[in-house]
Amino acid sequence: LALLAGALFFGLNDSALNPAQEAASPSDTATGSLAVPRALEAAQIEDKAGVKVPLDIAMIDQDGKSVFFGDYFSQSDPSTVILTIGYYGCPMLCSLVLNGMVEGLKELSYRIGKDYRVISVSIDDREKPDLAFKKQEAYLGAMNVPPEDRDVWTFHVMTAGEAKRLSDAVGFKYYWDEKNAQFAHGAGFFALSPEG
Repeated sequence: LALLAGALFFGLNDSALNPAQEAASPSDTATGSLAVPRALEAAQIEDKAGVKVPLDIAMIDQDGKSVFFGDYFSQSDPSTVILTIGYYGCPMLCSLVLNGMVEGLKELSYRIGKDYRVISVSIDDREKPDLAFKKQEAYLGAMNVPPEDRDVWTFHVMTAGEAKRLSDAVGFKYYWDEKNAQFAHGAGFFALSPEG
């Protein structure tokens, strides 16, 4: 699968979900300095547009079922896949990203389940499927998705090694901040093409 783009939640527009549309150049959208402080260089998003994401990454979904990342992609399904990476117990930033993404997606002409689907994964290997299930319920409710269509946005937990493989592949940098007892990480999400 090719990584199409990483987008901050406040920069979402219809072209982020439709790779056929011309994307704006950074000079069209950036204002001010985007320099990252040295202390956070290991917790930012690296531009890896166009890379292939490994399909054999093992995950456990919100129902406790073992799945592979590639299970959510099909050559016969032209839908864009939005990937969010974070952790469900995050004290602030992850919820800000997801909430902002939901608000942005509601404004688009594209519809979840028809034009795109969402995959959310946790980088915290201590988290369990029951927490992923609660997150799924909350965000499907926020998107007004009926229970029978819950597979349009799935939530996952995974081992630390698999989380690192996926994060490295898409350019999501993070580390455990021992002083604050939480993960330091970038803020954003990724749009993935359905092609292999």
